[in-house]
Amino acid sequence: MTTQPFDPVRYKEGLRLDWDAVASGWKQWWKTIEQGAQPVSDRLVALAKIQPGHWVLDVATGIGEPAITAARIVGPTGRVVGIDQAPRMLAIARERAMIVARKSTGGASGGRLARRKGARCLILRCARSSA
Repeated sequence: MTTQPFDPVRYKEGLRLDWDAVASGWKQWWKTIEQGAQPVSDRLVALAKIQPGHWVLDVATGIGEPAITAARIVGPTGRVVGIDQAPRMLAIARERAMIVARKSTGGASGGRLARRKGARCLILRCARSSA
């Protein structure tokens, strides 16, 4: 019996395609997922000891957590970069970040997002909420 050698490029491409294929389900259920997973994001951010002004990298951000939670803490003087190999998941993260930015600034433009076409990262800053 012969086995094929492991092809990391093919494997990574398969993962990207798989995550892109399920992105619509994540978008449909993001509020439920966020509600259930928020304690995990809060704990990750606490364990990382993220503070206002910090710069944070969220690798495999998916739909944006814990990047969005971290952005609330780092505030306008910090920066959070979320990266992901699946463009559709990252698009959802951008959409979520825009919603959070609008809420945190009372409807103002708030939050800064990377907008380069084809970018595979999310860069955001959130204004501190008065609430």
